[in-house]
Amino acid sequence: MILYQHFFSLLLRLWKNRNKTIVVKFGTSTLTQGSPKLNRPHMIDIVRQLAQLHQAGFRLVIVTSGAIAAGRHYLNHPQLPPTIASKQLLAAVGQKSVNSNLGTAICDL
Repeated sequence: MILYQHFFSLLLRLWKNRNKTIVVKFGTSTLTQGSPKLNRPHMIDIVRQLAQLHQAGFRLVIVTSGAIAAGRHYLNHPQLPPTIASKQLLAAVGQKSVNSNLGTAICDL
């Protein structure tokens, strides 16, 4: 998490103009930290850092992936064929979990 903290503190120092919009994309490996499921404590830490940027006046656009990994975990790691339809199924199931975890982390601040 030190890398993210360094990145966010660097943004705060470099951008004096508070009318900036930052688009932040968190991929599956960031949200899971390499495990087969979402890493909730890590997600809470990310949300805390995003809140600091928001409080400093930045507009944030958050883009996430992780829905397929979350769906796979929710469905107890089913053996599915490697097809687009399987990925769509897992993403459809997992997106609620990603949104719920991020929403809860934001509410817990």
